[in-house]
Amino acid sequence: MNKNTIVLFDIDYTLFDTKSLKDIVYEKYFQDIEKALFLENLKNLSEETPLKKRIRECLWKEVGSHLLYPETLEIIEEFSKKVLVGIFSKGHQKFQREKIKSIKKFFEEENTHIFLDKISKLPEVLAKYLDKRIFIVDDSLEVLIEAKSINPKVMTILVDREGKNFENNFKPDIVIKNLKELEKHKIEIYA
Repeated sequence: MNKNTIVLFDIDYTLFDTKSLKDIVYEKYFQDIEKALFLENLKNLSEETPLKKRIRECLWKEVGSHLLYPETLEIIEEFSKKVLVGIFSKGHQKFQREKIKSIKKFFEEENTHIFLDKISKLPEVLAKYLDKRIFIVDDSLEVLIEAKSINPKVMTILVDREGKNFENNFKPDIVIKNLKELEKHKIEIYA
């Protein structure tokens, strides 16, 4: 195993199908309200309103590893044999960990970074791995831009499952539609 390389994976929309979780919860529990209202209330769920409390409870009922993307287990298992793999994600610790419970054995605790404000913790996380080649796999262009501005040597990998065309001067080092496409870049990553 190459311990001089770390690949940090985001959870939502990268390893875990968050859109399906939201759709399931809406369809099973919230068809009595407009979907736009439901989606708006998904933002900042830590606020204490009756609707947000009910949404949180329903999300907990439905969250689980069954919503990992189909290729997640295979890719994480393979990569964990070749390089260090870690998590760099935004959200509540307990809830994010529940999403990846079935694959947590591949991630050492010291390489698992989950924060409510991911961007503000980016300098600290990147500083931890200054002695390594760092790859960040994320669906957020904002995170990748910030990572590159902090450390230009960071290799940025954008997961663009929806095929969005980002209007931005920033070009990630690699753009993929799903994790399976990382296989095309194994030589570069494993080096």
